[in-house]
Amino acid sequence: MKRVLISMIMLTLFLVVGCAKDQVVEPGSEAAQKLSGELTAHDVTMEHKTYERKKIEEELESTEEDKSENKSTSTENEKEESISNQPNEQVNTNTEAPKISVEENKENNEKSKENKATTSENKEQPSTTKQDQPKEPTKPKQTVTITIVAPGTNNETILPTTTVEMNDGDTVLDITQKIVKAKEIQMSVSGANATAYVKSIGNIEEMQYGAFSGWEVFVDGQGIDRSTGVYGVKAGQAIKWRYTKNYME
Repeated sequence: MKRVLISMIMLTLFLVVGCAKDQVVEPGSEAAQKLSGELTAHDVTMEHKTYERKKIEEELESTEEDKSENKSTSTENEKEESISNQPNEQVNTNTEAPKISVEENKENNEKSKENKATTSENKEQPSTTKQDQPKEPTKPKQTVTITIVAPGTNNETILPTTTVEMNDGDTVLDITQKIVKAKEIQMSVSGANATAYVKSIGNIEEMQYGAFSGWEVFVDGQGIDRSTGVYGVKAGQAIKWRYTKNYME
C-alpha cells in the first residue's frame, strides 16, 4: 500500500512539472525570472521529495527485509522444533521396543517350558508302560530223562540216561521219538495214539530172541497200563525202555 501511495504522489508531481514546463515564457521578462525562481525552488523541493521518497522506500525495504528475516527465522525455529521433537519420538519408540521384546521373550520362554514339559512327558511315558507291562519271568525249561537198554543182546545200551526238553501234553511216545530222531537211532512203530505199538529200537525187534521177547517201558520205575501214544508225562519224570526176552517172567 505504501508503494502505491508513493507512486501516485510521484505521478501527480510529474504531471504538475510537465504542465509547468509546457508554458511559453519570453526570456528576460519578469515572468521568466519568476518562473526560473519557481523552478529552482521547485527543483529543490523535488530533490527533497525524491530524497524523502528514497528514504521511505529504503525504510519500507528494510521493514520488508526484517519481516522476511523474521519469517525465515520463524520457519527455521519451527524446523528446529520439529527436528528436536523427532528424537523424542524416536526415544519413545525405542523405549516401547524393549517392552515388545520382553513380552516376546516371555512368550518364547513359556513356549520353551511347554515344549520341555511335553518332552519330559514323552520321556516318562515309556517308563510307565514298562512298569505297567513288566517282563514275564522266564519259565524254567521242563525236562524228563530217558534210557534205552537191551540186556543180553549184542547192543545192551542203546541210549544212556539222557535229559530231554518237553512241552506240556507230551506223551512217552513223543519224548522217545524226539530223542531217537536227534540221536539217529532206528525205531519202528505201528499204529498211532491209543493203538501205537513200538516194534523195534536200535535194530532190535520184538520176538527176535524168542516168542515172548519184545520192548517194555517204565515211568518212574512203574509199568504203564495203556499205550505210549496216550500216556502223558510230567516234568522231572524218568522214562526207561528195556528189551526183555520173556515178558511173562
